[in-house]
Amino acid sequence: MRQSRILKYSNLNLKHQNFVKPTLETFAVFKNIFKWSAVFSLAGLLGTLATFEGVNQFVEYKRLESAALYNHPPPNDTDEWSLENDDWSGGLNGGTHPSIPYKPAHLVRSAWIALEWGVGTATNITSLNPSLDMAQSYLLSAITHIQAAPATIHKDYILNTLSLRLADIRSRIRTRVSLHNALDGYEKVVSFLVASGAPPTALIKVENSAGNVCRALGLHKESESWYHTALRRLPHHDKPQSHSSRWPSWLTLTRNTTHTHPHLDVNIASLSPAQLRAYIETLLSLSKLYSTTTRLTEASSIQKTLIDVLHRSTDPHNTPHCLQALWLRHSLALSQVHYAEVRYALNKTNLEESLGWLQNAEHLSQTTHKAVDGSFASDTYAKRQALKLTASSNKTASECAYLMGVLHQSVNDNQRALGCFERAIKSALHLDSLTKQHLESLPNDPANLKYIDAYKNIGN
Repeated sequence: MRQSRILKYSNLNLKHQNFVKPTLETFAVFKNIFKWSAVFSLAGLLGTLATFEGVNQFVEYKRLESAALYNHPPPNDTDEWSLENDDWSGGLNGGTHPSIPYKPAHLVRSAWIALEWGVGTATNITSLNPSLDMAQSYLLSAITHIQAAPATIHKDYILNTLSLRLADIRSRIRTRVSLHNALDGYEKVVSFLVASGAPPTALIKVENSAGNVCRALGLHKESESWYHTALRRLPHHDKPQSHSSRWPSWLTLTRNTTHTHPHLDVNIASLSPAQLRAYIETLLSLSKLYSTTTRLTEASSIQKTLIDVLHRSTDPHNTPHCLQALWLRHSLALSQVHYAEVRYALNKTNLEESLGWLQNAEHLSQTTHKAVDGSFASDTYAKRQALKLTASSNKTASECAYLMGVLHQSVNDNQRALGCFERAIKSALHLDSLTKQHLESLPNDPANLKYIDAYKNIGN
């Protein structure tokens, strides 16, 4: 009996001793969960940081192109396309300036990413331009950090370069506040360019942008002044002084046409490739200004001058293969579009003449688009501008077809108008055919919505 009691109590003690084992096992499970959660969290964090830094380095070395805003183009850039590229402070080396601290350098790249790749759904739904607003915010923050960094080398150069990018972004936002801020930025950049002895082409491009902002704000006199200032930076014909009069020139009745119309005396033959592009872009801007301020005769005269210059600079019958010639070909198309609009505004009976100009412009744009699409991808300086020309030439072709449809519709020729609107949609959206079922599924892209609406309205 006594032995049985002892055995009984011994078993009881054994059970009491094993009671903590399940608890320990539970703690071990939670310990493993915590350990592996920490490992995976750390791995996820490191992966996120590696992805973030990898994207930044990809943008730094592969997407921020070489630019020659404050420098003369390198010898291997014969057509001076480096002057057209956006400088994000890296200059001819591309990327960002090496002296920019870590955080502002990443903010600059983030601004480029927001501008070029968008910002997804993580945006303020009340913003009309979320990508532009986010890019503006990143650049402002980067500029603030650089201003506060005492050890930044070439700080003035970096700040003015980023200020130009900021002004370009603000000009695209197009609110009155952003346009005024953009104009302030352009004025500061022009002052810095003049002081630093930058190439005249860089000054012309910034002054043309400032004129465009003034035109958008309704400051027409200021806009014209910016354009004329830009045109006077180009080389002009040397005019020998006349000694036939013994009176001072300011007492004579001879009018200085170079002062009032500086585009009339530009020496086209002496222009470099970049200067020729700047001259053409400024004339297009000046013509737009005159056509929107009822100075249609002057706009027509400028467009006629521009068409003559471009006809001498390119062969409209043979498609060229170098980017400069393709750019000039597309500029000729743009000039013909504007000339057709102005001629029709001057006299509504010029319908057939305007249709002829638009038809020529559409053909030039289409052939330019086919020739440039997918080309120049290996050219360090030209590849970015080739992509821009691909998009703009396609848009010009669509716009020509749309405008021809509008003109046909104005004389109740709805059948031809419908065909033009259909051609505009197919060109804009890269479609081979267009059916009614297909039309309903097209995306409502604001850039192409007017083509779709015009087709639907006339088709109903």
